Amino acid sequence: MGEPLLSFVAKRIIEALCSPAVKQIGLLWDVEDELQNLTNTVSTIKAVLLDAEDKQAAGNCAVKLWLERLEDVIYDADDLLDAVSTEARRREIMTRNKKAKKVRILFSKPNPLAFRRKMVREIKAIKKKLDAINADWKNSHLEVRRVEPRVVNRERNNTYSFVPVETVIGREDDKKAVIDFLLDSNVEDNVSILPIVGIGGLGKTALTRFVSNDHQIQEHFELKMWVCVSDIFDVKNIVAKVLESATKEKPADAEMDTLVSKLREKIEGKKYFLVLDDVWNGDHGKWCCLKEVLMGGARGTRIVVTTRNEVVAKTIRQESVASIIGTVESYPLKGLDEDASWSLFKQKAFERGQEPENPCMVALGKEIVKKCLGVPLAITTIGSLLGSTNSEAEWKDFKNNELSKISQNATELLPTLKLSYDNLPSHLKHCFVYCSLFPKDYLFYIPELIQMWITQGFVKSYDDQSLCLEDVGRKYFKDLLWRSFFQEARTDEFGDIIDCKMHDLMHDLAISVAGSLIATLGDKETKSDKKTRHLSLRNYDKPISMLCELSRIRTFLVRCDRKLDKNDFDAIISSFKFLRTLDMWSIDLDYLPSSIGKLKHLRRLDLSHNKNIKKLPDSITRLQNLQELLLRECDSLKELPRDIKKLVNLRHLDIYGCVGLTYMPRGLGQLNNLETLTDFYVHSGSHFKHCGDLRELNGLNKLRGSLEIINRRHGKDVALEYEAVNLKENQNLHELVFDCCVTEGDVNDWDVVDDKMPFEGFQPPPNLKQLSLWGCPGSSLPSWVFSLTNLVKLELRHCRTLKSLPLQHLTSVQDLILKRCVELELANDEDRMQWQGPTNLLSLDLTGLPKLVSLPSALQHATTLQKLSIWNCQSLTAIPEWIHNFKSLQDFSIGKCSSLASLPEGMGRLTSLKRLAIWDCPILLRRWERDTGEDWAKIAQIAKLRVTLARRRFKHRCIFDHSGIS
Repeated sequence: MGEPLLSFVAKRIIEALCSPAVKQIGLLWDVEDELQNLTNTVSTIKAVLLDAEDKQAAGNCAVKLWLERLEDVIYDADDLLDAVSTEARRREIMTRNKKAKKVRILFSKPNPLAFRRKMVREIKAIKKKLDAINADWKNSHLEVRRVEPRVVNRERNNTYSFVPVETVIGREDDKKAVIDFLLDSNVEDNVSILPIVGIGGLGKTALTRFVSNDHQIQEHFELKMWVCVSDIFDVKNIVAKVLESATKEKPADAEMDTLVSKLREKIEGKKYFLVLDDVWNGDHGKWCCLKEVLMGGARGTRIVVTTRNEVVAKTIRQESVASIIGTVESYPLKGLDEDASWSLFKQKAFERGQEPENPCMVALGKEIVKKCLGVPLAITTIGSLLGSTNSEAEWKDFKNNELSKISQNATELLPTLKLSYDNLPSHLKHCFVYCSLFPKDYLFYIPELIQMWITQGFVKSYDDQSLCLEDVGRKYFKDLLWRSFFQEARTDEFGDIIDCKMHDLMHDLAISVAGSLIATLGDKETKSDKKTRHLSLRNYDKPISMLCELSRIRTFLVRCDRKLDKNDFDAIISSFKFLRTLDMWSIDLDYLPSSIGKLKHLRRLDLSHNKNIKKLPDSITRLQNLQELLLRECDSLKELPRDIKKLVNLRHLDIYGCVGLTYMPRGLGQLNNLETLTDFYVHSGSHFKHCGDLRELNGLNKLRGSLEIINRRHGKDVALEYEAVNLKENQNLHELVFDCCVTEGDVNDWDVVDDKMPFEGFQPPPNLKQLSLWGCPGSSLPSWVFSLTNLVKLELRHCRTLKSLPLQHLTSVQDLILKRCVELELANDEDRMQWQGPTNLLSLDLTGLPKLVSLPSALQHATTLQKLSIWNCQSLTAIPEWIHNFKSLQDFSIGKCSSLASLPEGMGRLTSLKRLAIWDCPILLRRWERDTGEDWAKIAQIAKLRVTLARRRFKHRCIFDHSGIS
């Protein structure tokens, strides 16, 4: 279909034209009148764009053609204004640095007069084209509309609610039927397949996930795997995905025989559960090939296939005849019944999911739900749309007009979904459509997606200056999530949504409305032409030079296994001059050409996981628009550009895992827009001339998220540097790591001259939530640790000289990890107030503490504890009887504690306990044998307890569940 989205771009052009910097350029170049006339013309066109986009969506061909004519010119104007703004910023930098000759030389152009004449010509040419298009809109009967409808969502107590992955409404009977098949011991076949068939949007994937997460399934199968197959049924690719799901590791590029051999080795003789989700292809030969690979499972192995296509199910049944694979009849998934449909609708449409008191609204809602035909995706999408207003008139208008035009055929769901898309404000339309760059079933990492939206200019700051662009972008995401454009959202330990997926029908909708604006080449190609602005390559094996006609590209994602050569780079840089985003993630790059500095529009450069890059060209510092430089896991990189301070707009610098770095460049602290700095390497002294010390951090007052300080130096000079660091202005820096270890599991030979750690004088960010100290010297913690009232996680690893741990002030700590602190003693004297503080403790991990003899008695006050792990504490002789105070304890694991002879009688009173694991504890293993062990009676009465006994960790000797024992 393809629908130009121009109102938002036009708004951005007007903002640029009205900016002081561009007006100053207009005065300097003597084009004030031209720029003012251009502003007036774009403003006139913008006034009718909202109406034009609505008429286009309604099928008005004349308006669609007018918008297509306008599209190229509007985007060209946007590119031109970006170049003018860039020139304005260049001159501003020169003005600020009048005395810095080197800066003037760097930013001066070879022929500034020629550049000026070129810009003036282009401004006049754009103005002429827009005037011609502007004259035509009056013939299209377009109306002036300046306000977008439904821009503001009704917030629900300032939070956004969404149904968790585990919650599926109205599918309890379906879940029971599927589980009954999966657990049926009367099925004689080694491997049996159940196809679940239904139209798109019915919830086949949600039901299967609902089943897969059930504790019966989790405990019944030895191995559980999940693969999204989608449109392309490539047997090698599917085998690789199954192997990755089984091993939790992405297999190295290998031949089919190697993949098959590794997979068979993994599944041979095991009762496994495999989900092949969203299968489209019913090719007889391909299914036969895949079937042979999957034959090695033990009796009771089950495979679930979800598909919209009954032909696929029929093919599976035919292929199963006369083989050891058995297949039952397909499970046809139907629409939700009336009550379940209404319950689901209420969750989305009404505040707190409660029916309103207005009976007319309830009646209207039920009429609308009937037209959704029990399809959950349609119900949630329409419910979310109507949830943005509580106006009875608007609901009535929607039912009688917009909804009445939609075919009442459940198999034709896209038009219904598009109703919700049509009612999005323009900025959210751009954000949603941009997601079509990524493949189906893609796991969106939300911070990355938001940053990509920002670099394309989709996210605009509010008048509320307290919100940064990332905060605004997260609000955009939550708006789309609430309206069901995303699903399967998962949260981190702080409740922040961290990743999600998009339903394949929503992905189809995004591709449909994007048209040729966004293209994918390689696997599952979509249309590309001269109008294409965003391009993704997946398994693309043709020369990059063949793409040169796509000269207006703004996003270029290279997501394929190929190595770019010099010709490829020349083609990218000479042809794609308007790039905002260049993503070359994990494509085996070993260098970056100096010509990269010519991409003056570039905002985002992602070179992550290119493990052979050793150096970045100095020309990269010419990219004055660059906002994101992402170098994650480039572990051969030896240094950052020495003039990195010239990247004045840099907001995100990701160098996590760049273990080859040994120092930070001098001047880093001048990047006062920097919000993300993943790591800071304290120099060893060998590059002192170009090294920045820790005081560079003082200039970075906008840091957010996490910062790791990696220190391989020691001595009084480092302690003095720490004393000079003040991070108190960084209100949004929530995680801090001090890494003083030489290598994993080892520590430096620090000369400990003081009881305190070297960063005693350090001034931390005030809202710190997580603090980790790795390999840090000193016998006691810095005193400022006890002022961190928001601290919820404290981790101490390899702190080999640490002796004491006064936690009396850490009342907020919820997660405490103590590992390999060989001198640490946890005293039992409550008078010393040990353990008096963490009464909110949820998780405690004690690993490698040779001086731990018993648990401190004050720990009994941590009644909120849910998870307790004790590993390799060889001096531990007993677990105290007061352990029964842990009424909330759900997970208790003990390993490699050879002196521990028994567990207390109080174990039987841990009524919330769901998992008990004992690893490599010879005496305990004998005493806890099921039924025969002398300590077995202590837990026999705990219902639904899963017990794991093993001689070695990860090699189970016995796993059993004794649910129902009483």
